[in-house]
Amino acid sequence: MSVANTGVTPQAGPCDDDCGIRDLLARLGDRWTVLVQGMAHQARDGADREALEAVADLAMRAWPAR
Repeated sequence: MSVANTGVTPQAGPCDDDCGIRDLLARLGDRWTVLVQGMAHQARDGADREALEAVADLAMRAWPAR
C-alpha cells in the first residue's frame, strides 16, 4: 500500500516499512465507522434497501484497491 497520495505524513523518528500506514488505516477506519453509523441512522429512519446499497456501493468504489 502506498501512502504517497494520501496526505498522510510518516511518523517522525526511526520506523520500519509501515511508517504512515497505521495513520492511514486509522483514518480509513474512522471514515468507515462514520459511514456505517450514518447508514444505520438512515435505515432506522426508513431508508429502503436500494438506497442503502447505493451508498455502500459508492463507499466501496472509494475504498483503496491496495
